[in-house]
Amino acid sequence: MFGTRVALRSSIRIVAIIAALLIAASIAVLPQLVSRADPADDPMTAIAFVDLNADGEWQPGESRYTDLQVSVYDSEGNSVDGVLDTATNSFGIDTSSLDAGGLLVDQYRVEFHSLTAPFVFSAQGQSIDPAAIAQSGSSVQFASPGDTVYVAVHDPTAFCQDNP
Repeated sequence: MFGTRVALRSSIRIVAIIAALLIAASIAVLPQLVSRADPADDPMTAIAFVDLNADGEWQPGESRYTDLQVSVYDSEGNSVDGVLDTATNSFGIDTSSLDAGGLLVDQYRVEFHSLTAPFVFSAQGQSIDPAAIAQSGSSVQFASPGDTVYVAVHDPTAFCQDNP
């Protein structure tokens, strides 16, 4: 009976040592598995366009709109603002400073805001028109590094339907 207790205690000690080693190994390896914003991540691009017919599609003849702001947030509320590239009339967004704590998914909340009157956000694009350059999303979208997000704006006082 005494020998059985000693063998049982030895087995428990061995299991405890193995468990401690596994925990230590996982602590050493896990931080490498957690995805963080990487300085090598491609910047995001944000494009706003004037949606003349308010259908949410960027069609030939509809120009880009730059009189707004774009902000990108990580899961902890840290943010960076988009920087307007006047050569392309799009906003470049460098996310390398976000997610210092790391996430399992590299995805960010993109917010278009501060429109000037009389412009308002247009509908989200929902058709499959092959002539459309892009479909608009809402003024708040979720995107990953390297993605391009689109939003449509229109002037309700200057509406132009498809077939006049």
